[in-house]
Amino acid sequence: MMRDTRFTITEAEEAKNKLTELKSASAESWEDIKVGMDAALDDLKNAYNKAKLHFQE
Repeated sequence: MMRDTRFTITEAEEAKNKLTELKSASAESWEDIKVGMDAALDDLKNAYNKAKLHFQE
């Protein structure tokens, strides 16, 4: 059974977009962006681990 690993590209793009937002963020919006970046990073880690498992099989 082949797993779908296409979501890894999407997760990386989301993390990149959040980083772009972070570069232009004001001090007031830092916490909102931080929460989003943490979630995007967690999603990216999960996607990486799933892809890694897929290719180890």
